[in-house]
Amino acid sequence: MYYDRKAKKSKLQIGDQVLILLPTNNNKLLLQWKGPFPVVERKGNCDYRIDVNGELKLFHSNMLKRYYSRPAVSCADVTAAVVEEQEEEPEQLPLPSLYRKETWKQVKIGETLTGLTAKPSKCQLGVRTVEYLGHIVGGGELWPMQDKVKKITDAPRPLTKKALRSFLGLSGYYRKFIPHYATIASPLTDMVKKNKPNQLQWEEPQQRAFHTLKHSLSSSPVLRLPTMDEDFILRTDASNVGLGAVLLQEVDGVKYPLAYASKKLLLREQRYSVIEKECLAIVWGIQKFSQYLYGNPFILETDHKPLNYLNTAKQLNARVMRWSLLLQQYVMNIKVIKGSENVGADFLSRSNVD
Repeated sequence: MYYDRKAKKSKLQIGDQVLILLPTNNNKLLLQWKGPFPVVERKGNCDYRIDVNGELKLFHSNMLKRYYSRPAVSCADVTAAVVEEQEEEPEQLPLPSLYRKETWKQVKIGETLTGLTAKPSKCQLGVRTVEYLGHIVGGGELWPMQDKVKKITDAPRPLTKKALRSFLGLSGYYRKFIPHYATIASPLTDMVKKNKPNQLQWEEPQQRAFHTLKHSLSSSPVLRLPTMDEDFILRTDASNVGLGAVLLQEVDGVKYPLAYASKKLLLREQRYSVIEKECLAIVWGIQKFSQYLYGNPFILETDHKPLNYLNTAKQLNARVMRWSLLLQQYVMNIKVIKGSENVGADFLSRSNVD
């Protein structure tokens, strides 16, 4: 338990309901507030004996905070309270809280659209698909525009670093559609480094990577658009050359990919131990898709047990400790799966080019 010698004297009384900062079931380094539990006895100025599911345990005041119950309020009660307050004191109206499916962004958009007009020639109404920023969106799915794909598949072999950067920039824009993009493009990205000549020297690995990128994009799978009503599933894996992650959602018993991500390991990262590479894959994958995972409980699927290593290791270096602290921001349910089931992330992390 965390102890602070500068902790102030607490004012909890016997019978008060408190929340306790306890480790999660999956990871002892991930803490969350659990409760409420009643205070049974006070021991000194900063220690309290708490009834935790019928078992008396002693906790320091740093691990406790007072629990305030919040009575459930129905929509009718909120409306009635607003109307009644408006009749008595119009200047001090209570602000009703937004419900689960409402957001401040939606409310703001509703206010902004009031009184706006639209030009018919620039509107598309009643269509099944729309083109947006190089993508086609429709029916809850997302795929690249065919004319953009054709530019990539018909592109000639670049002869200079500038031409190669242009090709990598366009193909990289659609990297979320291409599994193991980073490892496939590794021979090409190595040729645009500062210490490489401006006139490219093509060999078999570079030529294979060039054609593989074209083929992968021309036959890329269609991605589904995320929905906030379903839980997110993150699969991660690591190899000696790269990291891989797949973001999925399960709809009607079928898991659909939302996006692919991959990263080439740096030289110093390639020297990490296997378990540290697996930890790095989890941390990197969560940060990559943090806009979907932060604040939402999600399922983490991996074919290793790197977080068990964080729990049982007697000594953790500073790097792994930083990863542990970062993971405390997220609420995840860890599910260990077989390596044969983790095909997507495993394939993303491994290079099929020399």
